[in-house]
Amino acid sequence: MTYYHKLFTKPEKGGMFLLLLLVYISSFAQNKTIQAYIEEGLNNNIALQNKELNLKEAHYRLEVAKGMFYPTLAFKSDYTYSSGGRAFTFPIGDMLNPVYNSLNELTQSNDFQNIPNASFNLNANDFYNHRLSLTVPLIDKEIFIQKKLRKESISRQEAEVLVYKRKLVRDIKEAYYNIIKADHQIKTLQQADTLLRDNYKNTLSKVKNGTVLKGKALQIHTQINDNSTALEKAQNDFENACAYLNFLTNRPLTRTIRMDTSGFSYTSDNTLFREYSISNRPELQSLQSQIAQAEYDIKINKSAFLPTIHTSLDLGYQNSYFKFEPEDQYLQGMVSLKWDLFTGFRNKNNVRISQVKVEQLQNELSQAEKQYQLDIKNVLRDLESAATKLENTRQNVEDLKKYYREVKARYDQGIVLLIELNDAFQQLIDQQLGHEQAKTDVLFKQAALEQITASYPF
Repeated sequence: MTYYHKLFTKPEKGGMFLLLLLVYISSFAQNKTIQAYIEEGLNNNIALQNKELNLKEAHYRLEVAKGMFYPTLAFKSDYTYSSGGRAFTFPIGDMLNPVYNSLNELTQSNDFQNIPNASFNLNANDFYNHRLSLTVPLIDKEIFIQKKLRKESISRQEAEVLVYKRKLVRDIKEAYYNIIKADHQIKTLQQADTLLRDNYKNTLSKVKNGTVLKGKALQIHTQINDNSTALEKAQNDFENACAYLNFLTNRPLTRTIRMDTSGFSYTSDNTLFREYSISNRPELQSLQSQIAQAEYDIKINKSAFLPTIHTSLDLGYQNSYFKFEPEDQYLQGMVSLKWDLFTGFRNKNNVRISQVKVEQLQNELSQAEKQYQLDIKNVLRDLESAATKLENTRQNVEDLKKYYREVKARYDQGIVLLIELNDAFQQLIDQQLGHEQAKTDVLFKQAALEQITASYPF
């Protein structure tokens, strides 16, 4: 009896080869190893860190908006130097000299000298103005709206961070499931390779004895080559899946992956999700925040029709030649009003643009809600189909196992040809690989449903 026959006829060896790893437990049970990789990804993923930096930036922008309510204190200094330009003549001589002449005649003296007219340049020369300037907004509706807009921006960034986190969790799970699938396929194909080579040796012995044609051995050799090709592909898939998981967790791409299948669930009992509300979807929360921001934009544009009032207070020195005398000190207060009466309809059109944007976002929100409801139904149906396929492939493996044993027994009795035995073996291997794919499909659908329903706890 060959090793090829023993593996499928002895329970202790056949069980090792046909181990399907079906663990039926409560739906969405978590695997500790996957959880560790998820935590590592949430802590180290570079793309997620960039999303969190955007959220941090939004917080700082809110602080900037709050700062608009505080007074602004600034030190200002001006120095003016000028030469020439327009001048102002004050006729002091023309006004006083006749009087001085009359006085000189009355007193018969020359005590009152004539004076020239005074001339002053309109541009100040060698003049400084050093001051502390305090400015306070009294009425400015825009800064109130800007503060609310920045708060809404934080809500949007928080939602986008959560969107990426849920996507990252799904990607990590799918990468890990691909690793497990590829590993099981490799083991299956390696054992199949051992069996094929053992059978090839036995067939060569029969060829030498003249009981079997050489073409039978060549046929088995072709199967060995096909199996080697499939094995190489499975090994490449394994390496690629490992590298992708390391990429998601920001680790060296060649780092070894810990493999653990405990806690996996292959059931389709997901009744909890059939009436699940989509209100928890962070994508919807992000759209709602965008709508709120667009509505605040409308209010900002409308506030441009209102006046703004600011007050300022200056305390400083003014004089020439950098003199600082007590009488040079001054205090000046001012209240300023600005009211744009006509701006070429810019504000009105900006309001219309923002209103159009709100309508677009509302349509996107309505479409997204319907799309997510459809996605939940589709994934639930896909999950049920995948679970049914998984059970069918499991039963097929069991049936093909029995079928192979019967064919093997008939082959040993010389009733069937080698080609029929090889065909039974190949069907069993293909079904085993298909069963591994079916298990992965169920896990993929579970991960998709978890993301769509936003059910993974953070």
